[in-house]
Amino acid sequence: MKTPADSAYALDALGQALLQLDRLPESQRAFEEALKLREAVGWAGGASRQNLAEVALAEGKLERAEALAQKAVDEQHSKHMGLAEAYSRTVLAEVLFEEGKTTQAAQVASDAEALVKAAGSSLAEAGAATTMARVQADRGDVAGACRAVRAEIARTAGKGLMNISLWSRWSLAQIEAEHHVPTVGQTLRELEAAAKAHHFFLLARQASTLAHKLRTH
Repeated sequence: MKTPADSAYALDALGQALLQLDRLPESQRAFEEALKLREAVGWAGGASRQNLAEVALAEGKLERAEALAQKAVDEQHSKHMGLAEAYSRTVLAEVLFEEGKTTQAAQVASDAEALVKAAGSSLAEAGAATTMARVQADRGDVAGACRAVRAEIARTAGKGLMNISLWSRWSLAQIEAEHHVPTVGQTLRELEAAAKAHHFFLLARQASTLAHKLRTH
């Protein structure tokens, strides 16, 4: 018989799979159900809120995404959930970047990086590293930032972490687009093809949308 914990984890996993497939309304429903289960038994709902923030970010609902990610961070911080807080801070930093709040994003990303180092998690390291690379590029070292992200792409691909490697390639494309790096078109074409091949349809759509925007502006 499944416990509430089993059900919540299963719903979060289902939501992530649906998010990857670009089935956003279904993904949101799964995460909302997971959040209800967590809260019904008095657990921290931060993980499911972070997931909901990712859906809102994918939908372009930045104000909602920021509110959800910030609430997740606050809850996890109050419960001393360092690694979980690091993941939520990484999502929050990405939202803040999209909103143009670069100073806030840089501070949140730096806090996430410190939490990851304290936890010693190599899995979480990639998300923090690519977010910090975005900070590095914003501060003027675009070439160094791109090198850092390419290193993360190679590191995570070498470990078979295709999900993280693909999303790191998206971070590279974002940096190149924001700072007018000439290779951005090729980066996006290759990313879209790889994402489709691995059924990361959300990522493929985002790459296609950004490529179209760059061609028409």
